[in-house]
Amino acid sequence: MASQTLVESDNSNDLRVDEYKSERASEVAKQDSVADKAERQEEHEEPEPPVSRSAILVVLACCLYYAACLTVVTDTGFWRASIIATIGGEANSIWLPDALLVVVVVIGPTLGHVGDTCGRRYLALAGCGFGALGAIVCATAKNINVTIVGSAIFGVGFAILGNLFSIPSEVVSRRNRSSVQIAMEIASCIGVWLGLFAGAGFVQNQPGGYTGWRSNFFFAAALFIFSGIVIGLLYFPVPAANPQGLSVLQRVLNADLVGSALVGCSMIPLLMGLIWGGTTYPWNSAAVISCLVIGCAFLVILGLHQYFIEKDGLFARAMFQHRNYALTLIGTFVEGLVYLIFNAFYGEMTAAIYESRTLPLATRQAAFTWGTTFATIVYGIYVHKTRRILEVLVFGYLMMLTGAIGLACAQPSATRLPILWAVISGIGFASPQVFLTVALQLAVPPEYMGLASAMSQTSRFVGGSIGIAISGAIFTAEINTKLPTYIADAAISAGISSQYVAEFVEAIVAQNITLAQTIPGVTPEIAQSGVYASLQAYAASFKYIWALEIPFVVVGLIGILFLQPIKKQLTATVDRATQELHLADVAEELHLRPHHHEGLPHPALSQKAS
Repeated sequence: MASQTLVESDNSNDLRVDEYKSERASEVAKQDSVADKAERQEEHEEPEPPVSRSAILVVLACCLYYAACLTVVTDTGFWRASIIATIGGEANSIWLPDALLVVVVVIGPTLGHVGDTCGRRYLALAGCGFGALGAIVCATAKNINVTIVGSAIFGVGFAILGNLFSIPSEVVSRRNRSSVQIAMEIASCIGVWLGLFAGAGFVQNQPGGYTGWRSNFFFAAALFIFSGIVIGLLYFPVPAANPQGLSVLQRVLNADLVGSALVGCSMIPLLMGLIWGGTTYPWNSAAVISCLVIGCAFLVILGLHQYFIEKDGLFARAMFQHRNYALTLIGTFVEGLVYLIFNAFYGEMTAAIYESRTLPLATRQAAFTWGTTFATIVYGIYVHKTRRILEVLVFGYLMMLTGAIGLACAQPSATRLPILWAVISGIGFASPQVFLTVALQLAVPPEYMGLASAMSQTSRFVGGSIGIAISGAIFTAEINTKLPTYIADAAISAGISSQYVAEFVEAIVAQNITLAQTIPGVTPEIAQSGVYASLQAYAASFKYIWALEIPFVVVGLIGILFLQPIKKQLTATVDRATQELHLADVAEELHLRPHHHEGLPHPALSQKAS
């Protein structure tokens, strides 16, 4: 009997254990189900805040602003030869594109910092004003020095880019940041097309005067004015946080002005030395060496100041908490170097070797932008569906590498291959331009977005300035050696008497075929052989420019492999929404009709943006 009771007790215990296990398994399964559901809701069902009409129009206004910027950049770079042909000043013409880049590098980070603390509305409006003024000064200039001043004035408007890239990202959700940055990139392509094809039409009709390249600057000024009107009427952001109640002047003075001064003291002489070296002065001249030494010395002082004294300045510690920030700065340095070298030298290579007519020349230059536009759309669709950027960044850098190698191998006989390499380079460029910006803005706290974006632009233009300076010096040294040597070798191979070789070389270098054919023993066939030798000399000299890009692109490619995924950061959060306005509210703000509510202003407009 006792044994039967014991058996029943054991069975009862086993039954209770089984029931407990079953209940526990059911509870765990329920918890897992709830967790999976929550994860799915977090990833796919998080409510998306509606995008206001004013936010959409503000994004479009920023796109128009950016298009105007790229129109002027194209004018100062691609149409530099036409400007020189009209007003002279070839010796100083390199400063036409470089002046605006120096201004951006020096004041861009400070303006980004000020935008974070004081708001971006009035900075954007001021940028439109400086952009329009600089374009008008360039359009009316009578000599190259005034044109350079106009380029520097425009550079102040261009330096607002850190805030300009932040505004669209702040007024939409983080999930939609890639979409607005894609819109900005397409706007930049439109700006390049306007600079190329509108400029081609103006220049082709009349190389100088007010219907030539000058008209293109006037056109850019009109774009700045229109974008300023749209921003002024529709961009009223939620005021920036100001817990201490500081005035606007106090917040401006709290920006890292010492760091900005050190940036100027380091970058200006450094870039001057790189630009002068091998062109205006020899590399071993006192002018070049002193500029490089002074620039490097102030660069060291800047590093010490930011590390030991100003820990919340231009290189604020909070921005480096996420490793993506530092990696994107490296990536934008490489991307800026590749793009600005291409913008500065591809047109020159095309004109020197393949095509000198205005409209076909602009069409060849636009091949890069066509590749960029197509790729931007494809990349955007992929990232929108997957929320992954690593694959498109790797593909982009590989395309940039392919384009650089292809251009380095270009020959005069293959007239259409450089167009293919330009398209491939454009396909590659689209990826880092858009998605490094998205990764960088997500890597920093929202209150540092303007400064971080400005530092990204500074890194981009430092890379471009250094790339242009070194490339220009290398090309000048190579072409000065190779051009007479290649032509002389062709003359000797054709059997021209040694006493006439120097005269033949001078005629071909001057592109005077008629004069070359008057030299004893020179036939039309021999003259053409000299011309082809000169084309080979240009191709052999330009290849060093494209080869310079290759190691930098490889470094950038290695860097992006360490980027952390951004999928979890693409949430529905809106960092600084715009206040929704209606046309009636705008009319009241402009005093076009009496205010309602017994003369009180509309609530959305009574609260001034900081």
